[in-house]
Amino acid sequence: MKPTVLLIALSALLACHRDKEKTNLPSRVYHVANIDTASLADKHVVYVPVYSHIYTEDGTSTINLNATLSVRNTSFTDSFYVTDVAYYDSQGKLLKQYLNSTLVLRPMSSIEFVVERTESAGGAGANFVVRWGSQQTGVQPLIQSVMIGTAQGISFLAAGVEMKAPSP
Repeated sequence: MKPTVLLIALSALLACHRDKEKTNLPSRVYHVANIDTASLADKHVVYVPVYSHIYTEDGTSTINLNATLSVRNTSFTDSFYVTDVAYYDSQGKLLKQYLNSTLVLRPMSSIEFVVERTESAGGAGANFVVRWGSQQTGVQPLIQSVMIGTAQGISFLAAGVEMKAPSP
């Protein structure tokens, strides 16, 4: 193989790998739904704490953490739709919108979104706001964040809590 062809192939492979790392969407499958979200009968907004770093010692030092938002469908029979996933910093500033399309979570499935350890803008008070809805009442997803600091052996969970949805 000619050196030029090998260099081009290696560059393409590295570019694909780099793009994959930056997507922050680690689930292997995301099912996009073509649905009018205004037609959803049951709509919810969930606040999920995320600690992109935690304080150590006297509060002057921090440890950056990797955080994963996990959205799980706990139903054997019903699907629901995730319409928005937004990441905010400690002061309430929107840092990132994770979705461009509505996703459907089929029975017993889950999806994940990641805040990389190197992301430090969120801070200790960062959070996700997840908007979801269903065509029937009674659907109860499990929405949590999992934070880990592998170098320090730290890991913990934070549960999402229902918010009052703002008026349109």
